[in-house]
Amino acid sequence: MNNFTKICTAIAGFSLLAYAPAFAGGSGGGGGGGFSDRSNNAPRQQYNPVQDYQAGVKALKANDFKRADKMFKRVIGGTSNNAQANYYMGVTKVGLGKDKTAVKYFKRAAKYQKKFYEAEAGLGKAYAASGQTEKAQSTLAKLQSSADSCGTCADATRIDTAINQVKTAISGGIGKTTYLSPYSPDVLDTQYFASVTLINQGKYAEAFDDLYLTAAAAGPHPDITTYMGYTQRKLGNYDAAKTYYAMALEVAPNHKGANEYLGELYVETGQMDKAYAQLAKLETICSFGCIEENELRSWIIDAQP
Repeated sequence: MNNFTKICTAIAGFSLLAYAPAFAGGSGGGGGGGFSDRSNNAPRQQYNPVQDYQAGVKALKANDFKRADKMFKRVIGGTSNNAQANYYMGVTKVGLGKDKTAVKYFKRAAKYQKKFYEAEAGLGKAYAASGQTEKAQSTLAKLQSSADSCGTCADATRIDTAINQVKTAISGGIGKTTYLSPYSPDVLDTQYFASVTLINQGKYAEAFDDLYLTAAAAGPHPDITTYMGYTQRKLGNYDAAKTYYAMALEVAPNHKGANEYLGELYVETGQMDKAYAQLAKLETICSFGCIEENELRSWIIDAQP
């Protein structure tokens, strides 16, 4: 099945907003880079992290910090290494007047997502608000170093915004909260498929940037994080790719696309024992066979000397 056909198959039945907690299956991520909508609907959990995430953001914007805290706690409980959820939990803790606690979540967000300047700004602001001025200054210095390295790069505006927010906090002001995505819920599906189109055009860096913004609005949807991993793998960033596949599999352990792509990564990096383990897992998930299983088997066969 070619990439165009896979995308058409996805469009026929996919919706980020309608995502249901059928986490033991999951769809997305066929062997060639296109999306496939084939699920194994055996629920693993009784909550929906995507809906909880979006409810948390909505509550946060309404200054309903108690509800936001409840929602993001649930999301992080199911996918602890989601950078955006940790960032928003940090913002929530600040809203509850718990700046020292917020530090932990901003640190996690910056750890799980490289070049997450909004999280670094949140960290610097939380340090300043909790009286840890030296650490706030250190965070500011790190951001300024990023600005020097960036120059006029695509992230320049984001870095400058982060620097100004930390400076404001250090001087005793209250920096404005940064919400991460310009996308509203009603355009998420359209934006997602635009990102998949970029993938199929080989524009992996552009696709990742779009997927990042989609994830910031949609939450820890395993199809999105699977493709974030796919783009990073195609860019040669194998460690980052594994991190995103892990995010997808934390929410949906039997996600066919994430399991296939992880197996392909192991083939590419010469870890054949692990690739065979992924194939065995797909054989269990795909009781009667599936495209993902066949694709990974082909990768393994082609890698044989």
